Amino acid sequence: MIHIYQRYTVSRGSKRIVAYSHLTPMEKDSEWICFLKCSNPEEGLYYHAGDTMGRYPFREIDQEKLMNGEYTSKDIGVYQAEDFRYDIYTDLLREYDIQFE
Repeated sequence: MIHIYQRYTVSRGSKRIVAYSHLTPMEKDSEWICFLKCSNPEEGLYYHAGDTMGRYPFREIDQEKLMNGEYTSKDIGVYQAEDFRYDIYTDLLREYDIQFE
């Protein structure tokens, strides 16, 4: 089992999540393509390498819909659409022949 950690905290007054990253929090059972770096080999703890360049949704993302703002931050895994690295995402799908049904 791999343990991936993300640094977030909840502010006391507003009960809002405060992120230390441009990535949205992952939800249990969500599927992602990740590039990981090991931060603690003894405990097997990993984090996303390169922040927004280290995690992509395991689903098809259409560039035109992305540019038109048709995806939520939860859909694409980043708070701002301009942080989504579509170029790397498409290279990754092509290089590893990843296809979605």
